[in-house]
Amino acid sequence: MTLNVRVPEAIRDMARREAATNPATPSQAAVIEALVRAHLMH
Repeated sequence: MTLNVRVPEAIRDMARREAATNPATPSQAAVIEALVRAHLMH
C-alpha cells in the first residue's frame, strides 16, 4: 500500500525538479500532477 503513495510522490518530486531546471515546460509538470492525482484516486 505504501508503494502506491511513495511512487507518485517520487514522480511529483521529479516533475517539480524538472520544472525548476526547465521552466519552458511547466505544462509537463501539470500533466504529471494530474496523472498522479488520477493514480491516487484509484
